[in-house]
Amino acid sequence: SVHVVEPSRVQATIIKNYLQEQSLTVVGSSASGAAAIEAIRQQCPRAVISAMYLPDLNGLELAEQIRSEFKGNAPGFVLITSEQAEGDPAMSSQLNRVQLLRKPFTPTQLAEALHQVTGASASLSSASPQPTSGKVDRGRLRVMIVDDSATARINVRNVLQGLGFSQFLEVPDGAHAIAMAAREICDLIV
Repeated sequence: SVHVVEPSRVQATIIKNYLQEQSLTVVGSSASGAAAIEAIRQQCPRAVISAMYLPDLNGLELAEQIRSEFKGNAPGFVLITSEQAEGDPAMSSQLNRVQLLRKPFTPTQLAEALHQVTGASASLSSASPQPTSGKVDRGRLRVMIVDDSATARINVRNVLQGLGFSQFLEVPDGAHAIAMAAREICDLIV
């Protein structure tokens, strides 16, 4: 069982989808460190996956608080970061059962990081999620993805492809999105 701590709904959805692809149970998600600690008290997950930056503290501080409160029963902790700073691995190595996972990552890499912090083997699913059926053929819909992070755009595209979308326009900011929307017809803007 895994609890996800991520302030971005899009990123949280990506992580949850990756976990579900690997047949792992998501017991909950939180957008802040304080909410995560309260949820962890109630849910007792086997692992926590957290973003580095939360509204109230950073991921390493959250890991330290969890270790301090739960002592020997603390869940494994995977810290997702896009930073390449030299100090991060040294800081996380001081905490027991904390694994850094750099963006971008695959479902298999996420499962391996969870294995490292829990000791439990995750069965790696090779099946791709099937598009959900509905009245609208999602493959015909044009989707504009707007984000200043190329990694985030890739992750959003991957999630949408898993849902059956196949036509994408990608832009790095709102100004480009407005200009693109004036020229192109989009059925969905993310």
